[in-house]
Amino acid sequence: MDSLETLKLALDALNAGDYGRCIRLCGEVLKAEPANPHALHILAVLADRQGRFETALKLFQKALEQSPGNAEYLNNMGITLSALSRRLEAEQAFREAIRLDPENRDYNNNLAVCLLHQGAVAESAIYQKKCTDLGGNAIHYYNLGLLLRRLDRLEEAEQAQLEALRQDPGYSAAWLYLVQLRHYTDPDHPDIRALRKLLENTGRPAEELAELHFALGKCLEDCTLYDQSFGHYHSANRIMAERLPYESPDPERYVEAVTRDFANPGIWEHRLGIEDRPTPLFIVGMSRSGKTRLERLLAMHPDIHRGGELFALPELTVAHCKQEFGTNIPEHPSREILLAAATKYREFIRGQAPGKRFVTDSLPANVAYLGIAALLFPDTRIIYLQRDPADTLISVYCKHYGRSGHAHTYQLERIRAWQQQYSRLMDTWQRLLPVPVLNIRYEDLVRDPAGTAGKVAEFCGLEVRPADREKWQAAGLNDHWIGRARRFREYLAAEPS
Repeated sequence: MDSLETLKLALDALNAGDYGRCIRLCGEVLKAEPANPHALHILAVLADRQGRFETALKLFQKALEQSPGNAEYLNNMGITLSALSRRLEAEQAFREAIRLDPENRDYNNNLAVCLLHQGAVAESAIYQKKCTDLGGNAIHYYNLGLLLRRLDRLEEAEQAQLEALRQDPGYSAAWLYLVQLRHYTDPDHPDIRALRKLLENTGRPAEELAELHFALGKCLEDCTLYDQSFGHYHSANRIMAERLPYESPDPERYVEAVTRDFANPGIWEHRLGIEDRPTPLFIVGMSRSGKTRLERLLAMHPDIHRGGELFALPELTVAHCKQEFGTNIPEHPSREILLAAATKYREFIRGQAPGKRFVTDSLPANVAYLGIAALLFPDTRIIYLQRDPADTLISVYCKHYGRSGHAHTYQLERIRAWQQQYSRLMDTWQRLLPVPVLNIRYEDLVRDPAGTAGKVAEFCGLEVRPADREKWQAAGLNDHWIGRARRFREYLAAEPS
């Protein structure tokens, strides 16, 4: 059997989920041809599917060394880089794949999603439209729906998910997002019947079953059938927890490691003194604490741009500091290096929001980098959103976060430990940082949106006009999720650690 035929069988085994046979067949090819790019690529895709992203990346790089102009390899490497939260490198890989194959729908779709995650909404829309104009499939319409939801065009977002389900009625991810856009009161609603029917097929891939359980849990919670709802949330979390490796962190060691470089008061003598526009407005807080709601409100002010979950701080600024300084910031850091790191971030947000005074950045990972942010941006402001811990706990538990970097969200005790660690870290930052931090309660945000948004705007030194307050108040935030934990109190108490 020649290598081409062996590789075809290996690819068939990969697509059938027979990973052992796939590895064995690729090994046969690599034994005869150690640098065979096709075998390396197949093994890279397999590693990505198993969640071994660092291994996958190394294999993609080896394959591209042998076949540097291969658009498929570049595209698939971009997917792995996205899973590793290396979005800017992923963007470069997708752009190069599109340069080589401009009419490929999947490449355009992947770049659109990557840009959306970076906050480049307008450019994302261009590539997403091109993708669907080329004859989009279910995945493409699903991602279009995510984009439209980000733009708060909710009716169009719902229609996009419906089109995805028209093309693939069993598409679990589209079901999961469709039910977030709807509210249910009838337990016999066609959506609920469809989800129950889909869950009868227990042979589906595990993560798809988890998505369907999360979706049905949400529908039944809307219908106030909390016992059934929690049962589906529990099933979804059990599926995910069993498939994601997790090591319980040491909170004290983690907080000490993150803040160590900034515990010495002398470090702040080296703060940059340059104030420039736009100014980063960092919004931090546990997941499900209202960061997106606050961003939407603030973006109604003419001087504030909604950046979303930007990857610029860790991938541009922090990466530059680590490249130049190593793991730790020295006691007497070079001003030139700090200035270059700050410039990378400023130029990134300036490209997104020219003329704005502030750009919000709500990336969850930013909480670990607030020390660097304070060192580089003397004019920055930090908003710390907090919510009732029990409501936060259940809201995290009832949401599907995917498989990359979220193993802590799929068991209650893991979430509780994460909450304690987060609180301890923010307490430490507020003692150390020389920049102002405004503490906001989720419950105040929902019940008094105009007052809360006005407080943030004034904290930033912005003028608040009557028209601003009218728009904020008219936003009419739904307080349906305040006190959410009470619905599941008896189930939470009975849930084993």
